[in-house]
Amino acid sequence: MNVPEARKAGSSAWGLLDKHACEHGVLPSTTRPATVPFLDPWNFPVAMTFSPAMLLAVAAGGAAGSVARFVTMAVVGQWFGTAFPYGTLAVNVIGSLAMGILVEWWMLAWTPAPEVRALLAVGVLGGFTTFSTFSLDLVVLMQRGEMVSAALYMVVSVVFSVGALFAGLFLVRGIVG
Repeated sequence: MNVPEARKAGSSAWGLLDKHACEHGVLPSTTRPATVPFLDPWNFPVAMTFSPAMLLAVAAGGAAGSVARFVTMAVVGQWFGTAFPYGTLAVNVIGSLAMGILVEWWMLAWTPAPEVRALLAVGVLGGFTTFSTFSLDLVVLMQRGEMVSAALYMVVSVVFSVGALFAGLFLVRGIVG
């Protein structure tokens, strides 16, 4: 079955999976899509509609995540100084760890309502983490001529953030099973 046929049939591009398992968020790790767990990119509706509850959940989560980012970055800046973007690094690593924990928890132990997933993954963590500030901090370091710091920041941010996401996944797998 090619991708357009799979879309029409509503099947997953990652193979024929047990419908009951997919509905309850339990997928073998080898067949999990590399996307947010409540979005299936191969079965995405052409005309999307959002409920007011979904939009409110994303907006409220985004507001909370943005305030948490602002406070976290200010506190980390006071602790470690602002010559290096420790605050941005901290929120991105913490946010990646939290995303790993949530996604794996949702896959293994709890299937929350779509509004709850949107509130937490899109809203709170989307507002808390920041790729745009990471990019700006990197450019500022480069424009200051601090190429070693810029390279270190880039590598550490990516490696630690992705590593933290994996740590969250494995932490929940170890606890939940």
